[in-house]
Order: sequence, then structure tokens, then C-alpha cells
Amino acid sequence: MKSLFVTMSLVSFALLLGRLSGFLRDLILAGRYGVTEQADIVIVLLSLPDFTVGLLLAGGFSAVLTPRLCKAHGQERQALARYIAVVVGLAFSLLAGCLALWSGPLLALLAPSASSQALSIYEMAMTITLISLPVAALTGVFVSFLNANEIFVLPNLGTLAFNASICVFLIAWWQNDEKLLAFASAIIGASLIRLSLLGFNSRGLFRRSIQLGSSKPGLPFWSDFGAGVLSLSLLVAMPIIFRTIYATGGEGNLAIFNYSYKLFELPSALIFGPLVTILLPRLSKIPDNELEKFQAQVLNAIKGIAVLSAAIIGVWLCVGEGLTKLIFLRGAMSLQDVLRIAETSQYLFLALPFAGLTFMTTIGLNALGLPRLVLRNSIIAAALATGSQFVVINYGQVNQTWLLLPFLVFYFVHSGLNIVNLSKGKWTFVTETVKQLILVACITFVVSVPLLWGLSRWIPEPSILLSCFLAVVIGILLVAANALTVLPLMRAALAESKERR
Repeated sequence: MKSLFVTMSLVSFALLLGRLSGFLRDLILAGRYGVTEQADIVIVLLSLPDFTVGLLLAGGFSAVLTPRLCKAHGQERQALARYIAVVVGLAFSLLAGCLALWSGPLLALLAPSASSQALSIYEMAMTITLISLPVAALTGVFVSFLNANEIFVLPNLGTLAFNASICVFLIAWWQNDEKLLAFASAIIGASLIRLSLLGFNSRGLFRRSIQLGSSKPGLPFWSDFGAGVLSLSLLVAMPIIFRTIYATGGEGNLAIFNYSYKLFELPSALIFGPLVTILLPRLSKIPDNELEKFQAQVLNAIKGIAVLSAAIIGVWLCVGEGLTKLIFLRGAMSLQDVLRIAETSQYLFLALPFAGLTFMTTIGLNALGLPRLVLRNSIIAAALATGSQFVVINYGQVNQTWLLLPFLVFYFVHSGLNIVNLSKGKWTFVTETVKQLILVACITFVVSVPLLWGLSRWIPEPSILLSCFLAVVIGILLVAANALTVLPLMRAALAESKERR
């Protein structure tokens, strides 16, 4: 248990550094451009590297490749990883070339509120940025190889190097729009720096002596690989789709959603990232005939996600406005813009537990070798989410809040479908999961309502410093209130540690 705690602490710290550097990048952009059409376009240009980074952190390649690499050992693992790197690198190079032919329409699709004049200015920068796709694909293979060897910290340090490089360029060089092409080149340079860092620590892949034996991947592997990557790519791409839907509300809405989602993404990554990264190799090594042990591991992770998600939601509902002011109220950002970000983020945070369940159960299904089920569930959830928006637009009263409905519907439906699939016909797993979620929700509600009433009555507008203090206190209080749910999780981890000894 001690080694698990130390490992999770190191992974969490490295992930924190990576995420904070990315958050700093967006703060620099917010202070420079505020909530304008120009901000919308610049954010869209950064969508591609954000997508690739998100794909890695969400476990896109890792979730598909790590189970296969964990089953190989020694030089066989190295040879397999090198073979996959070559195939994936060539495939994504072809994809980048195809997308570059339609970079203009792609940019217009992602920024529906932008003028045609602005789109024509930024089209070349979008084309240049697409070159980062094959670099990110190779990075994904290196991440899978390192995770299979239980090296979890280094991939997050690679993300730190990527974001730090972008921040340095923004501060030192990007002073006007004429530098935009240089900025697109900086994205490629940052991607190469991250790839070099991971590649240097994966030197075993480049030895000529290693040869791939009889375990060369066949058509079934590539079919599963394609389904798994597509399904997880869809998971990571859905926030971009939701952002585009929200952008139809007018100029600046894209930036509002992006900054609100960054507030949502930071704690979710810190909660789910280390847990998913460490749990995936362990789930992959559980024999297929030990389904109950597998489900017990997943259920323990679900309990932890539920408790921490409930604590974060409670904190944000109570003092989210003050924390948002602390983060964004600077530069070109007005108080009205910041308040819109705070309000939007509160609605997004309601989807936090379902987003955590979605990524956790997706990892579980991939560890069982069922990526096609994940793809099917992603398509169903995406269809229902976009369908809910169609119903609202045609039969309801449309406002900015309703434009966020697809975001919640997607994660709610996807997590439910994944849980049913993980049950493998044993409905006790589903009922136990639902029982734990209801228990945490009820306890959090009972504790949060008096807190919200007391704060609104006695401290209606807490200062920024007081908001920070209250955030820590409320978070600890909500986790402590769910001690009955957390204690079984700790006992299970302790029992596993003793069993290994």
C-alpha cells in the first residue's frame, strides 16, 4: 500500500505540473485576447495540440496498446512497440496530409461564429499545425511502452515540457498576428521536444538486435486497435464538439466554454489521471477467469472517483465564483466575462462524476479486450447528446444554459452503458455501483445544503483569499463526510498489499 501511495503521489505531482503549465498557457491567452472573435480563432488553432495531449492523458493509445505490451516481455515487448511505432507513424502522417487539404473548411467548422476574413488569415497556420499529428502519434506509442514498464511519471513530465515550450514562446515572441505562423511552428517544436524526452528514455526500441517473433500483430489486433483509438479519440473530441455547439450562441462563446472547460478539466485530470494510469496495467494482468477480482478493482476505483468528484462539486458550487475571479480577472478579461465563466463552469462540474466513470469504465473495457463496445457506446452517447440539443432547439426555449445540455447527457449515457457492459451479466456489479453513487450523492447533498445556506446568509460575497480557504475546508469536510465509502477502498488496498507480501 505504501508503494502504491508513493507511486500515485509522484504521478499526481507530475500530472499537476503538466496540467498547471497548460492552464498557465490558457491564462496568458485569456489575459491577452479576453472574450473576442480573435480569442475564438486562436483557441481553435490550439485545439489540435490540445486534442493530441488530451488523447495521451485520457489513455487513448495507452489503453489500447498497454494491455498487449504488458503481455509481452523483454526484447519481445521492445520489438512489438517499435513495429507499432512505424505503422502508426506512417498512418498518422497520411492522415495529417489529408486534413491539410481541407484545413480551411476544418477551421470554419470548429469556429462557426468567426468571419470569413479572420478564417482566411489563420488558414495557413492551421495547415502548419497539422504536422504535429504524426509526432503526437509516435509519442503515444512511447507513452504506452513506458507505462507497460510501470514508468508513469515521465509521460507527464513530457507534457510539462510541451506546455512550458508554448508558454515561453507566448511570453517571449508572440506579440502580434504576424507571429502566428511562427507560433504554429512553435507547436511543432514543442511536440518534438516532448517526443525526444520520451524517446531518449525508450532507447531499447532502437536496438537493431531485437527482432519481432511470432507475436507480430495480425488483423484482429489492428482491428481492435483501430476501434479502441477511434472510441477514445471520440471521447476526447466530444468537448470540442460541445464547444462548437456552444459557440453558435455568438461571438466569444467559444472562448467562454474553453476557459470554463479548463476549470473542469484541471481537477478531473488530477483525480482520474493517476488512478487510470496506474490501474490499467494492473487490470490488464488479471487473468480472464478472475472476473470478480477484476470487478472489485474497478468498483474500488469508482468509489474513489465518486467521493472526490462530490467534494469538488460541493466546493465549486460554494466558492467557485471567487476562485474564478482569482484565476481569470486580469488583462483583457472584464468582470462580466469572468462571471460568465464562473456560471458556465458550475454547470459543467455537474458532469464531473459521470466523466470520471466514463474514463474509468472505458479503461476497464479496454483491459478486457473490448474496444468495440467502447466505440459503440461512444457513438450511442454522442447521438443522444446531439439529439438532445436538436430537441431543445426545435421544441424548447433556447438559452446559453441549454446549450450545455449535450455535455451532461453524453457522459451520463456513456458511463451507464459502460457499467452495464462491465457487469458481464452479473447485475450485482451494476446494483452495487448504483448504490455507492446514490450513497455518496445523498451524503454530499445533506452536507452541502447547510453549507450553501450558511455561506449565502453569513458570507454572501467572500473575498478571493477567503474563497481559497473555504475551498480547502469544504473539500476536506465533504471527503470526511463520505468516510464510510472511502474506508472500504482503503481496506481493500491494504489487503492487496498484504497479499503481495
